[in-house]
Amino acid sequence: MKRTSTTDRRIASRNYKLLLLITGIIIGIGLSQLRLELNIFSEIFVIAQQYNLFLGIYMEALPFLLMGVIASGLVEEFLDPDWLTAHQPDGRFGAIPGALLGLVVPVCECGIVPLSRRLMKKGLVPSAAIAFLLATPVANPIVLLSTWTATGPFDLSLPVLRVD
Repeated sequence: MKRTSTTDRRIASRNYKLLLLITGIIIGIGLSQLRLELNIFSEIFVIAQQYNLFLGIYMEALPFLLMGVIASGLVEEFLDPDWLTAHQPDGRFGAIPGALLGLVVPVCECGIVPLSRRLMKKGLVPSAAIAFLLATPVANPIVLLSTWTATGPFDLSLPVLRVD
């Protein structure tokens, strides 16, 4: 019985993740083509209208979700757990760095969950992770950009109200 080395397992894991990413992109492109075909019949079928709405929201959120997954992968590969545990405050002040990190990390509310999950796996205290989850959707520049993208390029009221 042949044993596989950790290097072989890491390569297989990366190949599996790459295959999943490519499959997701192909499915997304296929669904967008199906969405175009369903536009013709959307007045007839109510389900097609709901599917169209879902797919439109999904396609708008997909790039921002992908940024969060990429940031999560970067954290997994490049952040040392020992460094993270050594540089976070203990006690009730543990949430402050998490909240500050949520204001500057370039991910939106769609991609914040995979990133915070990865940070907790690396050793981030739960109070900082929760503060990170709560601070990011409020005033992160990427979140303001995604809100502006969703509401349209000529409507600045929602992104401005979001910060106030």
